[in-house]
Amino acid sequence: RLTPPGRTFVAQRLGEAGIIPTAAGRLEPVMATTYSRSTLLLPDDDARLTLDTRLTWQEALPGGGRGARRTAHGLVVAETKNPRRNK
Repeated sequence: RLTPPGRTFVAQRLGEAGIIPTAAGRLEPVMATTYSRSTLLLPDDDARLTLDTRLTWQEALPGGGRGARRTAHGLVVAETKNPRRNK
């Protein structure tokens, strides 16, 4: 759930994008995501690799309940970041 400061932040970003900022007040969670993350770091290059495994998405129902679940346990999402190469 969005906290009041979170809703303010979202309203500001929506306004900057030309979307009516009051839409932030109507936002509700529709999905919960869980995963396990491993991070590898190359300190000399300030580069890192994140590996997300055991991915699960579950529908968030009104009142805090949970609905259908989908998993991708056999997959890995890999993301690399190297700030020095992006300059």
